[in-house]
Amino acid sequence: MGTEKRRYVGIDLGKREYTMAIINRNGKMSIHHGKTSGQGRQALYRLLEKTDKVALEAGNLAFIKRGTFDLRSRLSIHGA
Repeated sequence: MGTEKRRYVGIDLGKREYTMAIINRNGKMSIHHGKTSGQGRQALYRLLEKTDKVALEAGNLAFIKRGTFDLRSRLSIHGA
């Protein structure tokens, strides 16, 4: 396993919208906003990479949306 840098992603889910921050391999951050509709989720998925380290805001809505947001098939999920 090499020393390849990975990206770090934070996703904050709201009732109708999300905000996502990505810190790229060079340390630069970009912010993305979108809707939590089906089309908005697809746009979010397209921004993610398999090797991203993702933190998901864990408020009540995050657990409600967990069944709607299909991150498991797009990322390696670790932890509890």
